[in-house]
Formats: sequence, C-alpha cells, structure tokens
Amino acid sequence: MKVSVVVPVYNTGPYIRDLLDSLRAQTLDPAEFEVVLVDDGSTDGTPALLDEAAARTPNFRVMHTPNSGWPGRPRNLGIEAARGDYVFLSDHDDRLDPEALERLTAFAEEHGSDVVVGKIVGVGRSAPVRIFRRTVVDAQEDMALLMDSLTPQKLYRRAFLDERGIRFPEGKRRLEDHLFVTKAYLRARRVSIYADRPVYYFVIRDDGQNASRGSVEWNGYFGNAAEAIRVVDEEAPDERTRVAMRRRWLRVEAVSRLRGRSYLRRTDDRARLFAAVRDLLREHYPVQEVDALAVGDRLAGRLALDDRAEDALALAEWEATIRVRPRLVAVRLDPSSARLLLRLTADQRATAAPPAIVSDPPAGYPGPAETAELERVPASARVAVRLRHADSGTVVQAEVEQRVEDGVLHVAAVVDVAGRPELQRPGRWTVVVAVRGIGKVAADPLVVSAEERALVDRTEVRLGARRYRLAVGAARRVVLDVDAADRSARVRRLGGRVLRRLGLRG
Repeated sequence: MKVSVVVPVYNTGPYIRDLLDSLRAQTLDPAEFEVVLVDDGSTDGTPALLDEAAARTPNFRVMHTPNSGWPGRPRNLGIEAARGDYVFLSDHDDRLDPEALERLTAFAEEHGSDVVVGKIVGVGRSAPVRIFRRTVVDAQEDMALLMDSLTPQKLYRRAFLDERGIRFPEGKRRLEDHLFVTKAYLRARRVSIYADRPVYYFVIRDDGQNASRGSVEWNGYFGNAAEAIRVVDEEAPDERTRVAMRRRWLRVEAVSRLRGRSYLRRTDDRARLFAAVRDLLREHYPVQEVDALAVGDRLAGRLALDDRAEDALALAEWEATIRVRPRLVAVRLDPSSARLLLRLTADQRATAAPPAIVSDPPAGYPGPAETAELERVPASARVAVRLRHADSGTVVQAEVEQRVEDGVLHVAAVVDVAGRPELQRPGRWTVVVAVRGIGKVAADPLVVSAEERALVDRTEVRLGARRYRLAVGAARRVVLDVDAADRSARVRRLGGRVLRRLGLRG
C-alpha cells in the first residue's frame, strides 16, 4: 500500500464531509491508499458519521479513542496504525485535490524524498505563498524557505518517522506541529517542495471553528515554541542553518504579534502577550538576531527586549494609521478578446505623526531614515483583484501580475469574461482590491478620484444575450455592468431596483 491518510477528528460533525468526499475522489487506486480516521472522543454525532463513512468506503477505517484534548495523540495513534509506505497528515475540516495522493507519492518515489511539502491553497483562509513559487527537490538547501510551512499537512515516508523517532507531543498544548515538522526537516535525508499544482486546501468553516483555532495562554504558547527552538539549537548542522530556522519563531510567532492592528485588538491579554514575548526574546535571542530583522520587526523586538511596553503600544497605534492608497492606471474591456484588463498602483502612508520611538529613537534602535521604510510597500506584499456581484455576493477572481518598485506596488489584472460563466449573471459587479502584508489588509471596492474617472473605458462588449460595460457607480466605485441585450430584461432589472429601494422586495 502506497499511502495512509491520517486524520485526527473531534466534534467536526458535517464539516468533515468535504474532506471525505475529496478522499473518495482521489485518482490513486483505492487499493493503494487507506484513510485512518482517529476520533478523539467526540461528543456530538461525529462518531456515528465516521462509522457510516467507513462502512460504505472499503479503504476507510475508524479508530475511537478517549478524548485527549489536542491532535497530538490521535495523530500518533494514526501513524502507528498506518500500513502505507507513506503517511499524509490532514486536518478534518480541509480537503485534498483529487490528484493529491497520486502526485505526491509519485514525486516522493521518483526523488527518494522523506518529506514532501505539497502546495497548499487557502479558501477563505491564508496559506503560505513564497514556499510554493516553484518545485524544489532538495529544499533543505534553503531552510528559511522551508520554515514558511510548519503545519503538518505533508507527505512523510513512514519508515523514516519510525527510524528517527518522530512523533507529536501529546496533551493540551500549542505548536505540537512545529516540534514534529522541525524534527522532520532536520532529520530527513531529503525534504522536497512540490509546487506544480495545488494538492491541499485550507478551508475556512462558516462557523469560524476551524481545528487550529482557540484562545491562547501566552506563557504556555511560547514555552512550546522554545521546545522547537531548542531542537534547532541542538540539531542544526551549522550556524547559518540554525539562525535561519530560529528566525521563524522570532519573527512570526513573537515580534509580529506586537505590530499594528493585531496588537491593538488584544485589549484583554495585551500585557500578558508583551511579557511573554519579552521573556522568550531575553532567554533565546541575542540582540544581534533581533537587529537582523526587517525594520518594523527589529523595532518591535528591541522594545520587547528593553521592556518598553508603552512605546510598543505607541508604535502599534501609529502603524494602525498606515493606509494603502490604490490608484487606477487603466481599466478597459477588450472587444476582441472579451477580457477585462486593469492596471493600478498602490502606496501607503500614515495619517498620524510618528511617536517619539520612531522619530527620535534611542541609540541602537532603527533611526528615522530606516523607519521611513514602514510607509513603503514591502516586497512581500500580495494583492488580489476580484469582481463581486452586488446582489448575490458571487466572487470571480482575476489573474494578477505584480511587482514592487521603490516602495510602490504595480498591479496588472485580467479577467476572461467570456470564459467565466458566473459573469453571465446580470447586475453590477464591483471591482474589489485586497492588499495583504502592508497597512490595510481588508478587501475594499476600487474607488476612483474625479480625475481617474476618465481612465474608465466605457466601451460596450456583447457576448450572446449579455451586454458588458464598465462604469463608475455609487461612491465612485469601479463596476462592471452586465445587462441583457434585449430591452425587456433591462426593464425588469430596473423595476427590481425600484422595488428594492421602496422596500417592496428583499
């Protein structure tokens, strides 16, 4: 048998159905894989749902175990029970691409990989991007890149896990996946990245209760992070690798939590978070490693090391005033190809004066010339452009090319109108822009200035029974109007608008 998919399950109810359906749809021969569903003492209808799934799917089996609190023990039980040459670890509320198991096992066999990090895509949730830009056979040559993905959803050679004694820590604790994956990265003969196509989808649940979510006790959280840091200190083959791997917890788990809006939102546990970050840095990170970070993280890290909680709050309050300013360059419908073409730029600026810690910092801190970078778009910024239907909320994603030059984001977006059946729905489709990794992350309608109105090309395009036209709608939003070509349909739509405004139609 090629592969065992191990799934820890707890009180997932119907949210596991998409995962089960995606496993049934695998192109790999069912005789070549099994699904091991480990129920961690669920108290709802999940056990019966799993038993029913196993009863009608020959390569599914269920293990029931008393509740242990977190996924470590059920994952370990599943690994112990696995019969495949490889183990793939999945969460219970995500899903796999139909070709995932076939592609991953073939890749691992071809290259002799102990671990294959398959491309993950977020569906309503964030997912790593940089690590999946290209396929890499020998990924351990760039450990900093590998550290972008410390979640367990990967393919592992089962004999490797047994030989090297790699299992999850058990009990109620955080970052059990970080400890497991870090050991795997350091002890494997070969870790590979497969990025040719998506194999796994992080999916947001509509009740907001994904498997990885929950409140945090910060001292325990960073205590668990310290366990993984100690593994790196003990097992990294050289100093360059050690520093590159340690930077993950310093940057992502620690100092980034003291930045901007996310820090301001923590009104209940902000003091505890700051103290826990301070203690982690003082125990595990010399100032030289903090000073090697990008300017914003370096500043937050210095403030933590020096126990300057008030200045950290002032920095976060100022960062929260930084706003992205998208500016339209051109937008048009190409009559020959029926494609929507859009170009824009975006920069960012703070709307408040910087605090003293930014404008007049102590010796050794980033100076004003360096902190000016905080008001420039970083190279890590990511943009998404979408069309959103005003009535139904249906979303169509554009293909985007982007680059950052001199702190300004340049974007070219394309939507194949003729190739997207959703766009036959009559009504108004608002152009929405979302920029992540800089001051403002929310998805907002593209709003044009009075001068930019002239950049909106209003050429009409007809496709079958539909007429498409760009326009500037209410509040100066750029919209794509989709209308029926016959007059009667237009009259019906206009009548519907009137009734809605009068409150006579929902």
